[in-house]
Amino acid sequence: IIIGVGRGGSIIAGFLAGNLGFIPLSHLDTEISNNFGERSAVIRFELDIPVMQKKVLLVVGELYSGLDLKIAREYIINKQPKEIKTLSLFTQPTSIVQPDFYGIRTKHPVSAPWRISSTYKTGRL
Repeated sequence: IIIGVGRGGSIIAGFLAGNLGFIPLSHLDTEISNNFGERSAVIRFELDIPVMQKKVLLVVGELYSGLDLKIAREYIINKQPKEIKTLSLFTQPTSIVQPDFYGIRTKHPVSAPWRISSTYKTGRL
């Protein structure tokens, strides 16, 4: 089972599931908040497919703090999968978790194409 986390993870997960054959695809959505310098993450929309005793690939688009992947991984572990692996297209060495697989590792912030910036939202392009 391939599970995308957030928008970026869902896009990458969809590409993988579509190109690797008939692999079940699902998604989780996390919300990261920053209250008085304390960052936290919660699962916004829960998983809609059973993963007990299944092999799971958990996919994020980009990994900065790693908090969303950490929370999503803990959530999936509680569902008792047979195996869980993680993948990120972009990752940074400062993340609190490191994925099992990644595309690009960089020390610089990446402006992922699925992130609509405040510049775009306010019409200042």
